[in-house]
Amino acid sequence: MNALEQAVGALARALEEHRIPYMLIGGIANLVWGEPRATLDVDATVLVEEPAWPALIQHLRRAFRVLPKRPLEFLRETHVLPVESNAGVRIDVMLT
Repeated sequence: MNALEQAVGALARALEEHRIPYMLIGGIANLVWGEPRATLDVDATVLVEEPAWPALIQHLRRAFRVLPKRPLEFLRETHVLPVESNAGVRIDVMLT
C-alpha cells in the first residue's frame, strides 16, 4: 500500500470512528468513478455542523498533523482544514 492509500485509510478510520459522514472527492474519487489521473493529495468533504468543529479538529489531530496554526479560525474563514498524514500526504478536509 502506498502513502496515498494509507492516508485515505487513516482518514476513513478517523472519521468513521466518530461517525462523521464524509465523501472522497477530487483525484482520488476520479480514480474510481472517472478517468484516472495522477494525484498527490487527498480531498474529502465532511458533514459537520459548526458547533462540532472544535471536536473535529481534536479527532483529526489524533491521526494527522493539523497544518494551520489557528485551525478553528482558519476553518471559519475557509471551510477547509488542511492536514498531513504521517507519510507527508496532504489531505484537504472541506466542510459542507
